[in-house]
Amino acid sequence: SSDSDSSFTQNLPELPPMVTFDIADVERDGEGKCEENPEFHNDEDLAASLEAFELGYYHKHAFNNYHSR
Repeated sequence: SSDSDSSFTQNLPELPPMVTFDIADVERDGEGKCEENPEFHNDEDLAASLEAFELGYYHKHAFNNYHSR
């Protein structure tokens, strides 16, 4: 088993760096979202940003439909 352990360790640097960063991001995202985003504690702010996003999305969607005719 010691042979497989050493070969595994030698292969680690060949992995792209993004893989380790992705894993770290996933672990962080799952914990304490409220603490990390204090600006979203206000429900009105959250509703306003969602509303703006939806308005922008629907406007863009209607614009695309208009041009596809």
